[in-house]
Amino acid sequence: MFKNNKLNVLIYGATGWLGRATIYYFLKNYENVDFTLISSSNKLINFNGRSMRTITVSDLSQNQLIHYDYYFNFAFLTQEKIKDISEDKYLKLTNQIILNEEKIIKDKEIDKSLLVSSGAVYWFNTGKENLYTIQKLKQEEFFRENLKETKNYVARVFSLLAEQFDFEKKYAFSNFVSDGIKNNSINIESKIKVQRSYLVFEDLLNYFITSQECNITFDAWSQNFDILELAKIIGKIYNVEVNASSEYLNSNEVDSYISNDGSFKELIHQDINFEIIERIIQRTINESVIIN
Repeated sequence: MFKNNKLNVLIYGATGWLGRATIYYFLKNYENVDFTLISSSNKLINFNGRSMRTITVSDLSQNQLIHYDYYFNFAFLTQEKIKDISEDKYLKLTNQIILNEEKIIKDKEIDKSLLVSSGAVYWFNTGKENLYTIQKLKQEEFFRENLKETKNYVARVFSLLAEQFDFEKKYAFSNFVSDGIKNNSINIESKIKVQRSYLVFEDLLNYFITSQECNITFDAWSQNFDILELAKIIGKIYNVEVNASSEYLNSNEVDSYISNDGSFKELIHQDINFEIIERIIQRTINESVIIN
């Protein structure tokens, strides 16, 4: 997938998990990439001897680039933040993140644009609806309106498998890997079954770059998993035991966060297996995108 011609890539939310994974993807697959990296504060990003500085929205006037091949919007606050700060503050901060996009893309020529949204938008008008649901729907609407002159894509993601993950984050995947690295057994703590629609993030980037479709909103996932099956794959990689309680194994109740829309899976799909997960882990350990 190497290209000799120069690519201009604009990333909003560059220092988060998806930002780092996207930087990694382009530097591994393309020979000549110029990044404009936007984050909430100025950071230095290092990968394989290359250093790049992020800029804030207020720094944009110093950036003279007009044309971008790809624009990625990964900026948001996780729904866990609602518990950590007040709802009023969460609303204020996420509104600002959404509105910042207008400044970021002003006077820019963008060929293709991608917003990563969330499957939590389907909680709207249900008992699970929360402020995150409402704000993500607002972000989608704002993005589609602002980027309507580009080939725009809104990908609703449920759970992720991607390079450059944070081993300290309390996600099932990162917890399982952390236990495996420490040679600890992997234990499923839930008393009810847990099913997730997992996306291999590289699948989404490949699709976005090569797709001839555009101006679409879709569910992005590679495969549905009972997390016990995911734990077993990671247990096999590290040769550690995987344990689940009898309550889990016999439960008829399921904590389900999966897509009912097979559109993306039908367009591009690879089974999530031992080799894919091992590759994601090793690329993260051996080829880290470091932020200072």
